Amino acid sequence: MRRALELNPNFALAHALLAHVLSLQGAPQEAVDSAEHALRLSPRDRLVGTYASLAMANVHFAAGRHSECVTWARNMIEKSPGYLPGHFLLTAALAMAEDLAAAAEARGTLLRLRPEFSLTWMTENLPQTGELAERLREGLRKAGVPEA
Repeated sequence: MRRALELNPNFALAHALLAHVLSLQGAPQEAVDSAEHALRLSPRDRLVGTYASLAMANVHFAAGRHSECVTWARNMIEKSPGYLPGHFLLTAALAMAEDLAAAAEARGTLLRLRPEFSLTWMTENLPQTGELAERLREGLRKAGVPEA
């Protein structure tokens, strides 16, 4: 992504994708800056908005700002209704915010989209690692997502 941005500093999707990677690598401020820049460059692009929202949701969830994560996850779902990360981040953030009724509803939607989704499936298939993955598992477990 950095090479793509060297070649074209106005490539909004590259900024959004870089923001996502940075959010997973534990560089929250750089992720936020890149996501915000992507959204300024291309505010109406659905794909840019989806990946920028994903980065912002990851950053806020990792920082324990669950209500902000909920906002960005809902934004992601609005832009890409079938995109799984919006649904599992929403489910986990609602549970961590102690809104267990809304978390159960979000879990239902998540499991309708991906019936095999479980904590084991998440560990085997998603890029989140370390503390972020542990916090996600905690939230999803609290929301009633199956272990296996």
